[in-house]
Amino acid sequence: MGFKSEAASDLSLALATYCEETEREQRRVNQARPHLVGRIKIVQASIVRMREDYRHSTSLAVGELENRLSDLELKVASSSGNARNDLESKVRRLKASRAAFLADFRALERIPAQTWAEARAKLDREWKDLTALAEGL
Repeated sequence: MGFKSEAASDLSLALATYCEETEREQRRVNQARPHLVGRIKIVQASIVRMREDYRHSTSLAVGELENRLSDLELKVASSSGNARNDLESKVRRLKASRAAFLADFRALERIPAQTWAEARAKLDREWKDLTALAEGL
């Protein structure tokens, strides 16, 4: 009977120690939680601000591209013959590239934070190609 009693006592001690350790860990987690929540909110606000800044600067650049496209359309209207056909073809390509870029640009709003950098890099490449096309006209 002494052996069972000792085993039960050891088990009770081990269980009590485990419970105390668990409670200590839970207190540490509870103490760290407000700090972590605060840091998460800071990161989320930073991501929102970064997205908004990118959206704003890109919208301004698209406006400049729209002005360039309007100038090209006036140039097409004042051209004739092969020059006109060539310009019309280039303006159509520019408009198609612009439409694809704008579709991806609008979709950027729905991209999760985890893949936003990749989507932005893709959009930056499209923008570079689009502006190169516009400069070539």
